[in-house]
Amino acid sequence: MGQQAHRTARRRRLGSALRGVREAARVTVAEAAGALHCDNTKISRIETGGHRVTRLELDRLLDLYAVSEEKTREWLIALAAEGRKRSWWHQYGEPLPARFKETLALESDVAAIHTFQAQVIPGLLQTREYAATVMSGSDPLSPQELDFYVGLRMERQGIFRRENAPEYLCILPEGVLRHSIGGPALMAKQLWQLVEVSRAAKVTVQVVPSSQSAFTCTGARADPSSSTPIRSP
Repeated sequence: MGQQAHRTARRRRLGSALRGVREAARVTVAEAAGALHCDNTKISRIETGGHRVTRLELDRLLDLYAVSEEKTREWLIALAAEGRKRSWWHQYGEPLPARFKETLALESDVAAIHTFQAQVIPGLLQTREYAATVMSGSDPLSPQELDFYVGLRMERQGIFRRENAPEYLCILPEGVLRHSIGGPALMAKQLWQLVEVSRAAKVTVQVVPSSQSAFTCTGARADPSSSTPIRSP
């Protein structure tokens, strides 16, 4: 299910881009359908990510839309090819729940992510040591399982190294930074990680001072890896 969600997200991006160049070229849906010898419904489904477009069909549409700029054509062709590839998390196999795979699919393609955590630093900003400590403290995991899930979390952070990295906003209460997890040395490294990642142009970490906090950071158990994708390209 997550694999399909990932491919559908990529197809939506391609479809949206194709609709943009079609409208810029003042080509109607009917004219595009004529170039592919199909009905209007297929063009509409391609532009909404509901139908895969072949390389031959893509070339015909780009010719019809007079997309002559090489970089634009290459980008659209690459986007179509990406929609047919396996997702990076496929290597982790079946242990991943279907809903978590859907989250990974969304993280890979959204334009913006906003997240709030009341108890711990979110997974996308955690160091390996902090992640291992949080995971081992919340669930009984074998050393192999712990290594598996920590490795997966580190892989997720690759979204910040993408060329089209999402805008990321993280809101944390001050108490999360003051709560020592794993000892002073581990927390010092984790806090430095927050400073470093915040220097990226698209990453913002906001801290709510304890004096302004209208909630408590203790009591309720939070999911340390949760995030909320809010806007697609």
